[in-house]
Amino acid sequence: AVDWWSVGVLTYELLTGASPFTVEGEKNSQQEISRRILRTNPPIPEELSPEVADFITKLLVKNPRERLGGGTEDAEELKRHPFFKGLNWTDLSKKAVPAPFIPKISGELDVSNFSEEFTKMTPTDSPAIVPPNFDKIFKVRFGA
Repeated sequence: AVDWWSVGVLTYELLTGASPFTVEGEKNSQQEISRRILRTNPPIPEELSPEVADFITKLLVKNPRERLGGGTEDAEELKRHPFFKGLNWTDLSKKAVPAPFIPKISGELDVSNFSEEFTKMTPTDSPAIVPPNFDKIFKVRFGA
């Protein structure tokens, strides 16, 4: 099954450049982020359109049965949301919708579309560090 809540988080991050559950200037430990996920609703920036704000808000509803796409209609409910107004789903499935932005590159090794902040870094392996008690967040259910 598709996790529509994750689509809401990803949409928020792509459109704002920030996580919906981290707060600038505050403690953002794994425990604090987990608490926010379970107990609060993320602030929706005013610069987002009403359609975008509504789409994200409805995807981040804690109870999966009340979440956009959480009913029997599943993805069809999302497709009808005003966020997707004007999108031809048939053309999309046929890959006939043109990309809204196509970066210009001089070759497959061209990194000019990336920030120098990243391209100047020396590549290093960075193994994941598992936070203590990471499994506790998975023991809590969102009203399911």
